[in-house]
Amino acid sequence: MIALSTIAFMILLSNLLIQHKLNQILNDSRVINVAGRQNMLSQRLSNAAIKLRTTLSAQERAEISREMETTLNLLTRSQNALLSSDPEMMVEAKNSSETLKLYENLDSAYHQMVHHGYALHKLNSAAQVYDSTQARYHISSILAQENVFLSGMDAIVNQYDIESRARVDNLIEVEQTLMIIALGIILLEVIFIFRPLAHFIKKIVYTLNQSRIQAKNLAHERTILLRSLQRSQKNLSNVYTAIEQTTLFAKSNLSTQITHVSCQFLAFMGYVNAPYPVLLSDLLQVKDSLLKQKLSYVKNHGSWNGDLRIRSIDEEVKWINMTILPVRNDQGELYEYLFLNTDITQKKEAQFKLQQAKKEKRQQKLYNQRIQSILIMNAQEKERKHIAMDLHDNIGQSITALKYYVEALYSQPEALQVKESLKNISVQLQDTIKNVRRTSFSLMPSVLEHYGIASVLNNFAVEMQRITGQHIVFINTDNFDQRLHATAETNLYRIAQEGVNNALKYAEATTIKIILSSESQKLYLEIIDDGRGFDLNQLTIYPDKTSTGHGIANMQERTKYLMGRFKVDSSPGLGTRILIQVPLNKNKHFIYGNSITS
Repeated sequence: MIALSTIAFMILLSNLLIQHKLNQILNDSRVINVAGRQNMLSQRLSNAAIKLRTTLSAQERAEISREMETTLNLLTRSQNALLSSDPEMMVEAKNSSETLKLYENLDSAYHQMVHHGYALHKLNSAAQVYDSTQARYHISSILAQENVFLSGMDAIVNQYDIESRARVDNLIEVEQTLMIIALGIILLEVIFIFRPLAHFIKKIVYTLNQSRIQAKNLAHERTILLRSLQRSQKNLSNVYTAIEQTTLFAKSNLSTQITHVSCQFLAFMGYVNAPYPVLLSDLLQVKDSLLKQKLSYVKNHGSWNGDLRIRSIDEEVKWINMTILPVRNDQGELYEYLFLNTDITQKKEAQFKLQQAKKEKRQQKLYNQRIQSILIMNAQEKERKHIAMDLHDNIGQSITALKYYVEALYSQPEALQVKESLKNISVQLQDTIKNVRRTSFSLMPSVLEHYGIASVLNNFAVEMQRITGQHIVFINTDNFDQRLHATAETNLYRIAQEGVNNALKYAEATTIKIILSSESQKLYLEIIDDGRGFDLNQLTIYPDKTSTGHGIANMQERTKYLMGRFKVDSSPGLGTRILIQVPLNKNKHFIYGNSITS
């Protein structure tokens, strides 16, 4: 506050002093002009007197006499203005002692010229009888005093000029002194205010960048974990036990009628001291068509191995790993099938439990990562808000004060090189103020905190249109004005911000529409532009190869966090339409996670 008050005081003092000095210099110019004109008027009076020497007609003498009267009136009025001021002539008499002394030396010559001039005018008027002897006397007197008057007025004009130059020199000294003081104040503010602020902002930006890198690393680790789980699941499904107990076996003829079955197999299927079915499909309680399909494969390819889900006599579900081998006679003819089985029920149950455990672990991992992402985003938004307040409250005000002071120095008439430099500084400061305000608005608009998503989207459209010069409008189709959860409003604003920035930067759009609408349980946000569009297939194949794909990925991630739906339509040359749908309850409160918050 002390620095700003000092700058304001210096600006006010500088303007007052310079204005006072400029008024003095302007009055000096008028005085010098009037004084210089006195010489011209005296010469005009002498010329008129010389004309009257010659023998002229009464009419011509009367005309010259009227001209002489006008000259005398202006001469006397100007002389009185130089000595005593004349508001109508805008002349303020501030004569120094040297100037008054010169006027005293000139006083006799001036009064004689005026006296003889008026006498000559009266003599040549139409109402008087013309006396040539008196006329020659008055003419001679006027011409005799002309040189004395001219010399005296030249000395007065020179004195005025000397005094005016002294005032100009004094003005330059005052201006240079004030300029040195002002530049010194600016230098001190740069050293003790702006330099520490620059270091502080640099530190904050570094912290934000580290947070962004950490979030990116977490996302990469999540991708690696998902791929590892997929590979493990695939490997586990391809692992088979090569050597197991082979006591569970049976034989059948070509019609799948059982020709032999081990006691262990019968006990495994629950047929203890009980007759067993004739067909193997009935023993296993599987479809006969399925078993015949496997046997057909064995007949054509030599063998078959796979897992089979069966049921025992008491309807208990069991799993076996079955290997079917063809049995041929000495002539190579197929006459029966051998079924070698391994009990893998416990293995299947263990696999199922393992899959369930991995699924739960994966879901828990994803949930934890989501919570971490939420905390990181909230921390980033809080830090953005803090930076926005610092930019607006500290740097913006200081730069604005500097801009006003530089513009005040620029309005001064002297020191052209300094004037040009200050002009460049003024332009640079104006651009800096504009960028600071734009950055502050982009980081965290205060309207979002106080008035909600509809108001901030409207302000965002107006601000972006003013900054870019493109046609950017916000349309609230059903005048939605409800407040949502702060997290929801922040993410919806970031999605709109990302969409508009992509349209301006990559699509080169000239018209962008931001449309907000709602239904009973849904809120819609649309971003439509007339830009050059893009190929959705290329974006699907290479989502991270372009900045547009990265921006859409960010919008998708934020929409997923809001439990919403994201859709993008675009074609080359036909613009882009982005639609975000998030759920609302009946009272239009935002739903996210597993809870409803207003």
